[in-house]
Amino acid sequence: MAGAWNFIHGHSGRVESVDNVKELTTKGWGLSFYQTAGTENWVHFAVPSNSQYGWRIDFLELQFTAGENAKVTQVHLWDGAIQFWEGVIQDPTGAVDVVLDLGCEWEVHRALGVSLKVEADPAGDGHFMFYSVGANFRQ
Repeated sequence: MAGAWNFIHGHSGRVESVDNVKELTTKGWGLSFYQTAGTENWVHFAVPSNSQYGWRIDFLELQFTAGENAKVTQVHLWDGAIQFWEGVIQDPTGAVDVVLDLGCEWEVHRALGVSLKVEADPAGDGHFMFYSVGANFRQ
């Protein structure tokens, strides 16, 4: 079955609780911020999708860097307002380029949202840089 990867650039991400971050910047290469020590947050991405024609997704790719005191711990996938998948990242720190197998093909009826939970250790602020988020769409 033919597939096509659709990606959204990292600088398109939205931080849910901006009161818990420092030095939030968007650059040509992506999104960067420091999460306040001992706190967690969510970063949301809207991956371009063509839901009119029965497209389904089976893999998700994430490209980010989580520095010292930082980790990306959870992934939630949304079809509009409906959460349909959640998972964890096995190696949530450092330079990460990971492809997650969603276990089956999930049909997207509305719009694909990707939410990433970020956490900063109590020991210090955690630095995050997001470069891209994408999904493999199949028809």
